[in-house]
Amino acid sequence: MGGLYVDGPGAAFAGGKTVSVGRGRDGAFWSRTITGAAWTTDVKAWVPGPPPGVPSALRGKNVTKVPTTSKVAALTFDSAWDASGVSSIRAALQRENVPATFFLVGDFARGFPVYSNLLAGSGFRIGNHSDTHPDFTKISDATAKAQVATARTAIFNANGAQAVPLFRFPYGAYTASDVTLLNGLGYVPVGWSVDSLGWQGTSGGQTADKVIARVLAAKTPGMIVLMHVGANPDDGTTLDADALPAIITGLRAAGYSFTTLDALIP
Repeated sequence: MGGLYVDGPGAAFAGGKTVSVGRGRDGAFWSRTITGAAWTTDVKAWVPGPPPGVPSALRGKNVTKVPTTSKVAALTFDSAWDASGVSSIRAALQRENVPATFFLVGDFARGFPVYSNLLAGSGFRIGNHSDTHPDFTKISDATAKAQVATARTAIFNANGAQAVPLFRFPYGAYTASDVTLLNGLGYVPVGWSVDSLGWQGTSGGQTADKVIARVLAAKTPGMIVLMHVGANPDDGTTLDADALPAIITGLRAAGYSFTTLDALIP
């Protein structure tokens, strides 16, 4: 190979002339052909396509619970406008060995690539939360598709890996046709069983104790908890980050363990 650079994790000769390069920086798998000492063709053997099809049991649904009768909870964090709570949330989850799913907006992945990469590199699941956080009930199908695709690219560029095929509608706003559209793109829309309301901040009448009480009062097998990583823009509080350790402790005291959203991934 001499000094030739191969944009991929590994290369292997096939028949002495074709080199299967592996995944390139664009996420595609490349195959290159060498004649003598010169590359003659660069061919994308596989390009990242849409996620696999959505199982029939999940089609047409904005899922608000993990399908189980066991006492488990799935913690999820929307990541949109700000990253103030990321470090403490990540630390609490890792300290307590609790899995979680982070739904990233494309703007977040572009604006906070270090935090985006840190979350993915820490083993947390990363979902798609649109590119700029619009209300999907007020945009066209073409714009909705672009929102999903552009966010997907932004997340890949920040993390070096694709997000799992789970989508959360901004503001939780959607129509039945929006769900069908997302299913057609290979995504399972994921809502929540309880919104902690920590995002409202103290200026919205919330406190860490209220956030804790709200989540614990809503406990039910398979519950999906919605929290946010960002600070309230008016008062700078990060109530979800502040409340998280006590939420984990309280759910465990009630006999709950924690799960990912893997059961929803096509």
